Amino acid sequence: MAISPLHDKDVNADGTKKKPHYHIVFNYKGNKSFEQMDEMARALRAPIPERISGLTGAVRYLTHMDNPEKYQYDNTEIQVFGGFDLESCLALSTGDKRQALKEMLGFISDNNIMHLKDFADYCMSDRAPAGWFELLTERNTLFIKEYIKSNWQKENQVYKE
Repeated sequence: MAISPLHDKDVNADGTKKKPHYHIVFNYKGNKSFEQMDEMARALRAPIPERISGLTGAVRYLTHMDNPEKYQYDNTEIQVFGGFDLESCLALSTGDKRQALKEMLGFISDNNIMHLKDFADYCMSDRAPAGWFELLTERNTLFIKEYIKSNWQKENQVYKE
């Protein structure tokens, strides 16, 4: 099971603050019926459980990773129990990585980024989309560095012949 950080900064559509709450994701090797999950929710005095379409999306919702319009909670505050594999749930799929990389390159071009440090500083900030810093540092640093360098060379008309 995975438990979200305390959601104490969520707001309703009208701007009023929501009551502080947690989200819990249960993951079983075998199927559980809705009735079994509802019985567990009632024992915890929790709302009616919701079926999820995918484990990854449900876990990423624990901190609003894919909902930039909502408050972004810290992934390190997710609590896991029973051998729950949090890392695999938080990781981006290959398609998501490619899309995020395209968005990163677009950001670099649109904002005329000329130095890797400036981009890395942005990726570490609260303003950057979730996952950008990890994507930059895990496997794409050289590619992004060369992209930024070529951006600078194009801007300054510096070419090797």
